[in-house]
Amino acid sequence: MPLKKFKKILIMNLGGMGDLLLSFPAVKALRGSYKDATVDIMTVERTEKVVLGSGLFDRVFSYKNNLIHNLRLFLALRSEKYDLVINMRTIVSLISGIKI
Repeated sequence: MPLKKFKKILIMNLGGMGDLLLSFPAVKALRGSYKDATVDIMTVERTEKVVLGSGLFDRVFSYKNNLIHNLRLFLALRSEKYDLVINMRTIVSLISGIKI
């Protein structure tokens, strides 16, 4: 079955450095499956330099501890009309009913 053709993808990763680094293999897989797609990320200030240096993203949006900035950011992101948005921060695995 063919995959849907997503053209604009937003990755949301508002966690720490560990969450960010653990999400990179999934982002690389997305890039491999959707070669023509734009892949943007919204991240926090403390991980922004690593994101910029990764070469995985077309655009980087920074979530800050500033209400006005974040309201403008959310309005700008909404106007982008992304085909797919993925929250990479909360990934939970269940094995035999045990949360890990």
